[in-house]
Amino acid sequence: MGRGGFAHALTSWPPLEQFRLNWLARAELSRHGDRLGLSFFFLHPLEFEAFAERLDPAIRADMADLESRYRLVPRRWLKLHYRHGEACGLSRYHVLDPRDAYPITTLRQLVRRYRQGDPARLEPGLLPALACPGVIWAAVLKHPASVLRLSCCIPRSLLPSLLASMVAAGLADADVAARYQAQELGGEEVYVTFQPGAPEALALDCKTSFGYRKVRPDGERVDYRPLADCLPPELLESLCRFDPQVEDVRRHFQERDRVILSEVGSTYQAARRDEDNLRLGDLAGLQPGLRVLDLGCGFGGPAIELAREWPGLTIHGLTLSPGQAEEASRLVAEAGLEERVTVACGDYHELPLADRSFDRVLFLESLNYAVDLPRVLREARRVLKPGGRLLIKDVFVRPGPLTPAERLEQAEFNRVWASRARPLDAVLTELEGWSDVRSEPLDAAWNLAAFHAAMGVTEGRAPTEFGRLHFRHYQQLPLAFHLVRATAP
Repeated sequence: MGRGGFAHALTSWPPLEQFRLNWLARAELSRHGDRLGLSFFFLHPLEFEAFAERLDPAIRADMADLESRYRLVPRRWLKLHYRHGEACGLSRYHVLDPRDAYPITTLRQLVRRYRQGDPARLEPGLLPALACPGVIWAAVLKHPASVLRLSCCIPRSLLPSLLASMVAAGLADADVAARYQAQELGGEEVYVTFQPGAPEALALDCKTSFGYRKVRPDGERVDYRPLADCLPPELLESLCRFDPQVEDVRRHFQERDRVILSEVGSTYQAARRDEDNLRLGDLAGLQPGLRVLDLGCGFGGPAIELAREWPGLTIHGLTLSPGQAEEASRLVAEAGLEERVTVACGDYHELPLADRSFDRVLFLESLNYAVDLPRVLREARRVLKPGGRLLIKDVFVRPGPLTPAERLEQAEFNRVWASRARPLDAVLTELEGWSDVRSEPLDAAWNLAAFHAAMGVTEGRAPTEFGRLHFRHYQQLPLAFHLVRATAP
């Protein structure tokens, strides 16, 4: 079925723009009558914490208490329910720790906690599944009524004996179970979900080639499909549209400069390695006595390191942020390099610099802030002397068509960083007419470890303010770091 076909009859969508786009990239969509379900999966606790802020405080408190009392898998799954585009409920899923091979005590405690059903019926009714190794158990809470349902994932071959035991124990209605037995179910596994104290509330889910399918006793099927693949093209375009202007980028940094300097440092680059700035200087062919222009220089960390390494080298840095320019000038003075390193506040779309006045131009993870890429690269060429060299280090969109999920993740990345990640070919096309144009991916020595450490998202640490502002958990981000080098004609 083509994109949007599953949801072609929808007349009103939930307000998707209120969610992070990387959440939508992994979300699933389901329909049952006039109700729409939007399922979110969170594999990182920071992402779940950000989502949970929009939940009712009483629900958040119950979740925290539940997790403090029972051994649960740190995997968060929430389903929002909508009718005619309006929120009408919430389902939360808690997976029991599979190391608890016989979780009858936890199941009984859950039934007592929410006062639904007779805990004594659970063990005789669920014995076939409890005795089967590898069964996954979960608790499902449906709000606003806080209705408890229990679920287990079992081999399909085990379904007849489990349903028979559940009927005998009063956990499942005999007629409902018989109607399920008469249906053809696909897949090797079946999810059995029931409501203690309501035998007729029995549902089965099975895996299909496109996702999961909920089967109703009357034969109705409710399919769960990737939301990204269901979005109509115009809605996908609207969600991914992001067009930051120069003032938006300036404001982005003005709001974050203090945090960046204190928690990341004066070199604001994501891909790092040992002596990374010096390595970049080697790649740019720096030599004593050259004049270097660092466009998007930030707090001047790279400029200071390069000037220390190459005596006689002079560097002029340009940054869009007044705060960065002021702080960089202070750091340069502290380093005693005022005679060879200068930093100014300005816009690299229109350089206030003379033609053919520099030997090298550097863009160190700064080119993606360009609003007008051709203009910026023309300006770089204008100020370079003939034979002068250009070095670009940045993240680029991988070649080829992107899936809807990849587009959503790329758009979220751009929003977080106020940037415009582009395909590498877009830059290479603008460098036609230059000589010795080369591009190469960064090798494995370059990594994001230091950047993630600055975010505080390494194991066992609380997130920093920088991390809370910028961290996203991506699964299909279509970006990679490259170096681009070229020589001015």
